[in-house]
Amino acid sequence: MEPRIQYAKTSDGVSIAYAFLGEGPLIVFASNIWGSLHMSCIPSGPSPATAINGLVDFGWSVALYDGRGSGSSDRDVADLSLDARQRDLNAVAARLTPERFPLAGISQGTITAMVYATNHQERVSHLVLVNPFATGAEYYATLPAMGLSRAMKDMAEDQWEFFTLSLASAVIGFRDSAEAATMAAAFRAGMSAANFLRFRDASETIDIRDVLPKVSMPTLVIHDDTTRVGSTALAKSVASAIPNAHFLVTNDLPAAITEFVSGRPARRRVAQRDAHAAVQTILFTDIEGSTALTDRLRRARWSADRSASPARR
Repeated sequence: MEPRIQYAKTSDGVSIAYAFLGEGPLIVFASNIWGSLHMSCIPSGPSPATAINGLVDFGWSVALYDGRGSGSSDRDVADLSLDARQRDLNAVAARLTPERFPLAGISQGTITAMVYATNHQERVSHLVLVNPFATGAEYYATLPAMGLSRAMKDMAEDQWEFFTLSLASAVIGFRDSAEAATMAAAFRAGMSAANFLRFRDASETIDIRDVLPKVSMPTLVIHDDTTRVGSTALAKSVASAIPNAHFLVTNDLPAAITEFVSGRPARRRVAQRDAHAAVQTILFTDIEGSTALTDRLRRARWSADRSASPARR
């Protein structure tokens, strides 16, 4: 069943789409590029789908949202800076009933999560950082896929389909052209070329090395060795700068996060999901014109939620 999308209004008037998946204690994920809620249906590459589904299977409720300029959130925005991303997370967090909650971030979402955690230490009980980095310049210089996005960015607006297909292929290691095509279509549906370039350019200027020593809550830093959008060296550098942070290399994010936050061995409440079935479902998004039609139907159905968004209880 599709999650019920709700909307939170930021301090500068931007509507942010968010939803809850699963039932149980809450974990909040800071949005990654392309929109974490939007990308949660893509079971490969930099999407959060595998981790989210696994956490739901372990009995968690996961809060996801699309950052401004992406997914089902307002697209007509000019500011995609780190400060703007903080306003997005602030708006969603203000709707949450729990006074304290674990906060997680994947890749570019880790920057937002780290800054929010230091500014709202009374609200964040645990911090989980998957494939983090502290400086955008280092991130784009270290990872081949990010280097490709830098080298090709001048052609993004004129050759958006080619650009996203090239980027998706690099992200998954050129292993499967059909998978790359599906991911590239999700990229294009999640963000315009202009917004992608604004986000990318803002990200490259970010440097939060001075923030890391201020993180005070229990923190787990993970290098996910199944993806090409992370670096062991960058993750270790972040972990070494955060007081008492735990560092882990793993390909089982749900179990690692569950054990860290709960302090207990991870035990699934339901059987593991069939990844093949999930892929069959998302292949329908590749039908010509279906993405635009689905987006229009969803916006019509969810528009009523913009004015009334009850907190999670």
